[in-house]
This record gives sequence, structure tokens and C-alpha cells, in this order.
Amino acid sequence: METHQERDGYEVTWRYGEVQQTTRLDRRPEGDRVVLEEGRPNWDLVVAAEG
Repeated sequence: METHQERDGYEVTWRYGEVQQTTRLDRRPEGDRVVLEEGRPNWDLVVAAEG
């Protein structure tokens, strides 16, 4: 028996105020937080959480 597994992308849940949304990304997001621009995530500006 031969099996094959493919990754279809990454579902990322994010919150802005009281609104929570899920977005599918082709690549794994880096870091823990994303910069919002006009209420929408800019996935190129993801940063690590301050610890």
C-alpha cells in the first residue's frame, strides 16, 4: 500500500477587537503576532511575541 500526504496550507485564526476570523495561508506564518493595517493582517510583517 502506498500513501501520499500533502499540506493544503495553514489555517490561521486572528482577532481584531471583538472580531475573530480565520485565514488560509499557503506558507507557514512566522512568529506569534501579525501587524494589522486598516484592520487586516499584513502577513509579511509577523513578529515574535514579547516575552
